[in-house]
Amino acid sequence: MKFISTLCPLTLALALGCASTGPTPELIDARRAYDEARQSDAASYSPDKLLSAKQALDKAESAHADERVV
Repeated sequence: MKFISTLCPLTLALALGCASTGPTPELIDARRAYDEARQSDAASYSPDKLLSAKQALDKAESAHADERVV
């Protein structure tokens, strides 16, 4: 019984540790590229493409968040 009571907190700590991983380098690069585009003239020259990029970034961030929950 003592083994099980010790194992449960360790398992929980491991699960929480895995769930708290940060964003991937690709996601960080995508965020940076979007921010640069948003702050540039792209917002006035091609707002539809900037919106499309934002939607794709939101989708990628959502997928990453879903992976962390598992």
